[in-house]
Amino acid sequence: MTEYLSFGGTDGHTSVASTASDVAGPASLKLIDTILPPASGHQPTLPLELLIGIVEWLATAPDCRSFLLGNGSLGALVSLGLANRTLNGMVTPVLYRRIRLTTSEAIQLFHNTLSNLPRGTYLSTFVRYFFAYDKTDQSTARIQDIVTLIRDVVEYIHIDKWPGDSPASDLRDRLASVRNLRQLSINKGQEAVSPTIHLQNLSTLQSIVLDGSNVAGMVSGVLSDALEGGRNRVVGHNLTIYCVVDGVLPCYLVMMMVGARLQQFLLTGTELPLLRIVMFFIETSTLPTQLLQLSLEALQDRWFCLPVSVSFQNLDTVEFQQWLRNSIEDGSLWDANLVPMGAWAARAGENVGQPVDQDAPSVAPEPYTSPN
Repeated sequence: MTEYLSFGGTDGHTSVASTASDVAGPASLKLIDTILPPASGHQPTLPLELLIGIVEWLATAPDCRSFLLGNGSLGALVSLGLANRTLNGMVTPVLYRRIRLTTSEAIQLFHNTLSNLPRGTYLSTFVRYFFAYDKTDQSTARIQDIVTLIRDVVEYIHIDKWPGDSPASDLRDRLASVRNLRQLSINKGQEAVSPTIHLQNLSTLQSIVLDGSNVAGMVSGVLSDALEGGRNRVVGHNLTIYCVVDGVLPCYLVMMMVGARLQQFLLTGTELPLLRIVMFFIETSTLPTQLLQLSLEALQDRWFCLPVSVSFQNLDTVEFQQWLRNSIEDGSLWDANLVPMGAWAARAGENVGQPVDQDAPSVAPEPYTSPN
């Protein structure tokens, strides 16, 4: 028998509805008047199966790795969640699945919500995506507290920059305790020190975006663990490490450190773990010819370049950081065409003094399984 659910006073607007407003804020609530009928008079009914289908459709993101829902979906879900208790129960897990906090106030409020036991413990079980950006740095200390509260379930984390001083080390330690991490990205703050991350579990990690020192440390750690327990001991999937380091010389130094470590590993006769490294590049005129030395046959499918627009000028600009943030937020970064480093270095050597050709065809990497 089909169950029907009425919009209006059957379940009532209870305090449970505050769950929706906590996530989306008052701006999205303006959609209530246009989506839901008034609370008085004749109340229309819809089959429960149809409502479930609507919620599932609204909950579908454009990309499985995106921190964003489709246009208008969040507001519509908030409106449904405020209709009555039954719809609120259906919508709450969806609203808390992807958490995107872009102000100090939002970070503080979300921390307060999860800290309010036992309700906060219940809500924290739904969080799979956590995106935090505090431009004012007023609530960065709360970010690591939130990570601790969701560490058992969260899978995708983006933190726009490291907090300063000792909280940076605290955040590093909190991240190490996340159990099922699939994706991690942290932008390096210009004034903050980036501590080296040592994740306890790399078996689920598929994509990571870090600065040069962290990339070198992570690759070294992965190779050391692989020597102890085999190539699949720590890396369960094809792991892609994206390295953000500004300037040709710093980038070159990072590549030489990582390249030397990889070549030392190859001398042991052990098969390389399933990982690949991607470097962001803008300039081509001053790339050292020594980069070609890193293009050993054994590393051809491990070293890649992701060329970005020359309009950024360098990787420390606000424009590049905004592009990187947006690309991670909507999931488009993971689908960008990569160029094998050997091909990129050869092309750079042939085009000394020439600007980056953004229309040049990208060389597709080896077949690669996208994360689910």
